[in-house]
Amino acid sequence: MIIKHLCLNHFKKFLRAAVYSFVAAGLSFFGFIHAASIGFPTSFDTINPVSIGYVCFGLVMLFFHYYKEPSEKETKKVATTE
Repeated sequence: MIIKHLCLNHFKKFLRAAVYSFVAAGLSFFGFIHAASIGFPTSFDTINPVSIGYVCFGLVMLFFHYYKEPSEKETKKVATTE
């Protein structure tokens, strides 16, 4: 019961993880983290590959945020009146 509560309420914060990943991608892109110098990349070759990894991770987290398992989808039943 406790593990189910943790999984449903604490481990499924994919949107928050995506936002943090995109912020980290921006910081890495400009060199504030994971780089030897701060600045705007002048060519495609000078883009920090870590920032690309952060963007890819953020996209995966967005997918998991919006993805619904078939068991999680609401099934709408049409009520029949007789």
